[in-house]
Amino acid sequence: MTDAWYSCMVRTVGLIDGIGKSSDQRSVFVFEAASWPEAQRTAISLGRSLEKQYVNAAGQRVRIALTDLVTLDELGFLESSGREVFAEIDIVEEPDVTVSFDVEFHPEDSTPMQTGV
Repeated sequence: MTDAWYSCMVRTVGLIDGIGKSSDQRSVFVFEAASWPEAQRTAISLGRSLEKQYVNAAGQRVRIALTDLVTLDELGFLESSGREVFAEIDIVEEPDVTVSFDVEFHPEDSTPMQTGV
């Protein structure tokens, strides 16, 4: 059987000994798998690859732990690049009246940040 492409999002937390949870992180992976069960196992394995423990500069023990598999999607057989694998909509509580319907945006002027992955 030919492998299909999948994407997954996993959630990890940062824990500091004696303090508690200090951070939440969501990570998206794209990978190939032969079946849904294999894709789920791969997604968990990829998430587990983010887990670690270390001592920070303040001498505190830090643990990064996988908490859950948030999404798992079969993307099918990709024949070209440019497939969306993550989207998030944030609904604002109060509409921003300073941004009019006809506003012109210039995304080409953006300087993208890097996530560090």
